[in-house]
Amino acid sequence: MLTNTKIVSSALVLVTASFGTVATAQAGVDSVPFDNPNGLADTYAFTDGSSSTGLFNDPIVSGDALLFTPDNFIALSDESSDSITETVCLTLTANEGLQFSDLTFAMAGDFAILGESVATAGAVLTVENLDTNVTLSTDPDSDVFFNGDGLFELGDSIELPDGWSNVLVKITGDLFAESDGQGSAAIQFKSVGLNAGTEAIVPIPAAAFAAPLLLIGGLKARKRFAKKR
Repeated sequence: MLTNTKIVSSALVLVTASFGTVATAQAGVDSVPFDNPNGLADTYAFTDGSSSTGLFNDPIVSGDALLFTPDNFIALSDESSDSITETVCLTLTANEGLQFSDLTFAMAGDFAILGESVATAGAVLTVENLDTNVTLSTDPDSDVFFNGDGLFELGDSIELPDGWSNVLVKITGDLFAESDGQGSAAIQFKSVGLNAGTEAIVPIPAAAFAAPLLLIGGLKARKRFAKKR
């Protein structure tokens, strides 16, 4: 529930294990670890879970999905402006013989606006391959609200190439509220979801190595024949 002296919104939101939208990511230097920063999903382990200022804590694990319910992740303005940014960060390691195929994230919440006011929500998902230091990210369009109250959701997916079995994941959300005169605005994230898809690592066929070796052998034989002539 969003509350201040002028606004009361009873809108509630729940993100389930099948997430369809996304959040925005940049990590701070300092972070606050979860009470239990390590845990197990069905096909991967997560470690070193933390968030920028401690608004996130231990996720609810459902299959290969993680659901966070951040505490007081809200921007609230009453004839003023307010903003907040928070990043949740954790390392995912696929079970033996598996690699990550995709990551999907969603950030959902509610808002309430009165008078000449505006509220915005943005999100970013960043994933880094810890074996190669390659980084991918997605930044869905921000939501902007000028009146009324209701629910919102931001989210997106990243398809991962082969070889991503050990990754650093960061989800960042940012909120902004501003009002003038007699207006007021409030906006908050109430749930954040992350779903990690995995697949079996397909070994490279032996024939793929044999072909270059045959080519090298042929070139050497040619050189020896040329010298004899």
